[in-house]
Amino acid sequence: MKSKQGGEIYNIILSIALAVLFIVFSSISISSVKNLQGDARVINYTGIARGATQLLVKQELNQVENDALIARLDKILRGLAEGNEDMRLVAMNSPIYQSYISDMKNYWAEMKEEIYIVRRGGDSGKLFDMSEVYFELTDKAVSAAEEYSEQKIHRSRSWQLFLIVLFAIFIVLFYFLERRQKKIMAELQAAEAASREKSDFLSRMSHEIRTPMNGIIGMTEIARHSLEDRDRMEDCLNKIKLSSDYLLALLNDILDMSRIESGKLELYNEAFNIRSFAQRISTMFAGKAEEAGIDFSVNLGNLKASGVVGDELS
Repeated sequence: MKSKQGGEIYNIILSIALAVLFIVFSSISISSVKNLQGDARVINYTGIARGATQLLVKQELNQVENDALIARLDKILRGLAEGNEDMRLVAMNSPIYQSYISDMKNYWAEMKEEIYIVRRGGDSGKLFDMSEVYFELTDKAVSAAEEYSEQKIHRSRSWQLFLIVLFAIFIVLFYFLERRQKKIMAELQAAEAASREKSDFLSRMSHEIRTPMNGIIGMTEIARHSLEDRDRMEDCLNKIKLSSDYLLALLNDILDMSRIESGKLELYNEAFNIRSFAQRISTMFAGKAEEAGIDFSVNLGNLKASGVVGDELS
């Protein structure tokens, strides 16, 4: 019973461990997908900032004012630095990328002042030169964002691979413990069956022992009252000897525990005389029958063959 309970506890613990691993694996996978989506939007909007700034500079150099695009670039740069729910932007947790974004914001502030100077008729060459430097900054920011995202993908894959291996180990462990538990249960059932067979055997043998004992007790009682009758006394002693031999054979069977453990008795095919066998049976029961006032007799008148092959004790 303790083995069964221990196996059930092992199964529960392993099941819980597998469930926890599955939840952790699923959580990491979902988190990885969300992070990758967030990183992709950051990379995308960093590229948009570069392209929109390039478009704005061209328009301003051609004396086409676009204040709406300026406002949008302000919003994008703030979102890349701090995050923005409307654009579903998150602040990328990369010091290198954030350093480039900070430089872009500062340089963008200077470019906006230069745009207003150009609008008032100032020299456009400086704005053009500043835009080239700004484009290089945005290229570096995009590269930093892509490198950071690739590192996260690599870490996520490593964690997922680790969890998959751990998951597989738990499954194998669960399989072997399940087999071990089944083996223990089979051995327990076999032991219980052997115990039942042993109890049945001993119960039957206790009944079998009473038969020759009754014969011995009966003949002994008759002999005690026939001390003066030598023939009667000799007959009783002979019958006591027959019952004693039969009892000894039964006791040998009981002491042969290997038969009990196997759950069966071995039958012998040996020649014996059925008349002698019947005489022993008659001897063992006659005394008790006489005491009880029962007319007991064994009739072998129609017996044709006295020699048979079998197991006398069975």
